[in-house]
Amino acid sequence: MMERSRDSDSVGDLRRGRAPELATVVSALPNELFQLRLEDGSECVAHVAGNLRMGFTRLVPGSVVRIERSPLDPTKARICERVARPAR
Repeated sequence: MMERSRDSDSVGDLRRGRAPELATVVSALPNELFQLRLEDGSECVAHVAGNLRMGFTRLVPGSVVRIERSPLDPTKARICERVARPAR
């Protein structure tokens, strides 16, 4: 049986046909969903991946996150990690 990696790396994402993208949290919705604004200006709804949920990562409006979009519905995504903002 092939062992699966716990962390989601960009190479694995590309292999599965999902390119990671950056997005900004616009608002928190019920049931742990978030409204996100992508870099190209479009918006989508995303849920938090299991590893972030287990780590109690706090996402607030304005947080920058890395997401994987659904190949079937581009308006849905999964939040893979929170990205630290660069120092000003």
